[in-house]
Amino acid sequence: MIVCSCHAVSDRVLREAAATGLSHDEIVASTHAGTDCGHCRETVAEGENGTADLLEDEEEHANWLEAQLTLIKQMGLENYLAEQIKKDG
Repeated sequence: MIVCSCHAVSDRVLREAAATGLSHDEIVASTHAGTDCGHCRETVAEGENGTADLLEDEEEHANWLEAQLTLIKQMGLENYLAEQIKKDG
């Protein structure tokens, strides 16, 4: 999603910059997000602060996916899918 339309900066770019340990000022200097009209300044700051939570959520999701892939290898795809249908039904 584009956060700063003045400079076409996406939330992904901001998260990646924050994950590398850049400070707020360094992120703004490198992306120019929030330097023109100012409508995205609050969103830029929120995006940086939410990086830790986002990374934790992504790690949990990756762990869940790995567990599902392990089940598929152990059970076979057909049995895995049948089991998932039973759970939902």
